[in-house]
Amino acid sequence: MKQVDDNDEMLARYLLGESDEKEKETVETRYIGDAAFYDQLLCAEDDLIDAYTRDELPQSRRKNFERNFLCSPERRSRVTFAESWIAYLERQPVSRAAAKRSSRLASLPAVFRFDLWPAMLRAAAAILVLLVGVGLIAETIRLRNRVNQAESRNRALEEERHDLEQQINAQRRQSQELSAQLERERIVRGQAASPTSQVLVGPGIMSFLLTPGLIRGTAAAQRLVVPPGARLVLLQINLRGQRYASYRAVIRTVEGRVVWSKSELQAQAKGLLISTPSSVLSNDDYVLTLSGISATGATEVIEEYSFSVLKK
Repeated sequence: MKQVDDNDEMLARYLLGESDEKEKETVETRYIGDAAFYDQLLCAEDDLIDAYTRDELPQSRRKNFERNFLCSPERRSRVTFAESWIAYLERQPVSRAAAKRSSRLASLPAVFRFDLWPAMLRAAAAILVLLVGVGLIAETIRLRNRVNQAESRNRALEEERHDLEQQINAQRRQSQELSAQLERERIVRGQAASPTSQVLVGPGIMSFLLTPGLIRGTAAAQRLVVPPGARLVLLQINLRGQRYASYRAVIRTVEGRVVWSKSELQAQAKGLLISTPSSVLSNDDYVLTLSGISATGATEVIEEYSFSVLKK
């Protein structure tokens, strides 16, 4: 109940023009989105009209009522009707207490008793009801337009936020791709400048240049020496002849057991760079089979590379 009383007092200040800017904004925000609060605002208007017509408002609030509340023709018509209603009831043979109770319900459509009213009063009441109805419809339309405008602004802001997120994600992907490309080119340049076929290119990364045509299990076969702590083995292959849409690499032991494979490999400017976890390689002899995949999906074996691994 305390919350309801506080709301009634706040709405009275708002209707009489006694609220500060912050309280005005609070009331207008609430009655736009809260139907129950809007009904409470209408009841507060009826209470002020009733108190004014029965001369129950303090002098200061009476002045604020006349200066701020009676600023619209619709409100002035409601006050005029309430005064006429009270004057009519006072002429009837009923007690003043009954007239007082009836006057509080005078502005509500549910208590209209047209069978008791004179013809002129009924006509005036009908006109007033029409004016009030038109005013309420206009006010409802105005509030609905404000709600629609707010929803449109929210949708526009949400779309703008979504577009910004997409742009940020696209820039992040582009930056990552550029960093990866620069790293690959750095590795390739480092290998080209090195006089040996194996290079330590970074912490935990070992790079080897594979040469085709060497016979596995012989002294001519390449030996890849993997130092302790190496997590990644980069196998570089210089491509010759026809280029393919993509490539597939399969590493097998000399007994034919597949230990690692990868598809959708893309050639770089100076060849193919294959990244292999060092954990799949042990002290053994291996054969890497490189196949090319054409744009139509046809697969063709290009070369086989024999090498052995020695982990220190």
